[in-house]
Amino acid sequence: MAELVIAEARREILLLTLALQMHDDLRHALGAASSSGVRLTVLAEDPTDNAGFSGDPGTALADLPAQRLRWPAEERPAKGAAMHAKFVVVDATTALITSANITRRAAGDNLPA
Repeated sequence: MAELVIAEARREILLLTLALQMHDDLRHALGAASSSGVRLTVLAEDPTDNAGFSGDPGTALADLPAQRLRWPAEERPAKGAAMHAKFVVVDATTALITSANITRRAAGDNLPA
């Protein structure tokens, strides 16, 4: 589902998620957008900022020109606070807001095709 929204991008994509795990459809959609000059900004939970989190957004985005944003531990309202929102915003006009993480499992099991 996120891939369909990403394919509409002409200028920019903002992706926010707790867990970001790259899978083929997502990599293809983000890569195609990037190749078309679309700017990609990602805020994904990171173990640097949340010791209880084991994902690695840096690895997921390793081959994509993405600006990575962080929610530093010292700026969170409570110790152990974690990012829970998940959304993709395309060109500041289209949004996908979901409870599903941006992962292969979520794309296959939690979101309708």
